[in-house]
Amino acid sequence: MGEFLRRRLPALARHNLPSPVFSGLIMAVLAWWWWWSGGGELVVDAGLRGHLQNLFFACIGLSSNGPTVKGAAARAGSLWAIAIAVSIAQNAVGIALALMTGAPAALGIACGSASLMEGPAAGLAYAARFEAAGLAGAGAICVSASAFGIIAASLLGNPVATRLIRKAGEPAAPALGPTPYASAGLHLAVLVILAWSGLFSSRALAGAGLRPAIPPYIAALTLGLAARALHDKAGGLTLHVPTLRRLGAILSSLFLAHAMMDLRLEQLIALDRRSVFILAVEIGMTVILTERLIRWRMGVEYEGAVATAGSIGFALGITPNVVANMTVLGRRYGPAPEAMLAVPIVGTFLAGLSGPLVVDVFLALIKR
Repeated sequence: MGEFLRRRLPALARHNLPSPVFSGLIMAVLAWWWWWSGGGELVVDAGLRGHLQNLFFACIGLSSNGPTVKGAAARAGSLWAIAIAVSIAQNAVGIALALMTGAPAALGIACGSASLMEGPAAGLAYAARFEAAGLAGAGAICVSASAFGIIAASLLGNPVATRLIRKAGEPAAPALGPTPYASAGLHLAVLVILAWSGLFSSRALAGAGLRPAIPPYIAALTLGLAARALHDKAGGLTLHVPTLRRLGAILSSLFLAHAMMDLRLEQLIALDRRSVFILAVEIGMTVILTERLIRWRMGVEYEGAVATAGSIGFALGITPNVVANMTVLGRRYGPAPEAMLAVPIVGTFLAGLSGPLVVDVFLALIKR
């Protein structure tokens, strides 16, 4: 459905908007209508999304060679610093806007990095502390703010990156040859093994008491990198990178559509005017600040533009936003392997270490 809409609506292709976003939003609207008309609540089984995520990140690891890993590691440090700066700005601006509108200061953090960069699960985890700081109904606000950010990340990340790409000189479209089916089947089997191994490894490490916990998709990514290193050391005769990239594009589309189907629009509609105002300013500030900081650190090169799309995805949304934004650009303009590897690691792992610390510091400041 998303591909059908992309062909029928030229604006989607012109700005490189991820087509699964719109098919997922249509499903979310239908689910909201069903709920509003008294049909009950439709629940999306999140288990499939986890498997798709593990498969995709195993694909990223398996398609990354040694030079790509080194380049991604160099970019990851800068992107992590940018993520910390953006999260601080989100909370500082949010608190200022909340106080300006006569709301509790905690509303600024709830509409800041706790719900935008950290995501809905983290926002809910902070709800009790926000309510203790004077914000009534904090849980519903955090979930609604996260939904607001997810939609914004899908609609804003790629248009900004597309403008940067065209400004620097649009690269030629990548040449796509036929994909051998036998090879695709073999590659998919390897991805399944890596994804399941990552899941079991993550559970084993968590059972052993490792903190912070390593998410299954990070474990799958790491195993994919190790498998690729062993493959290249043995002579590199089996893996076909274009096949892996096509499989990655399919997995990322399914991953994002599944995530967008799970949006609860009735929660989004429940936001009050002050929260909407704060979120609108926060989102505009986040997009501008992220784009300027990445351009300052990486220039206007193609990898930097793709990293901008992915970074806006995790600064406002969730992992599917990061993946889909960069995958769509890669399908049109060619691969950006360093950005594709560095941004998800920063957005889902490194920022996961610094993000809670930033929120804790601002909660301590407003208590004083």
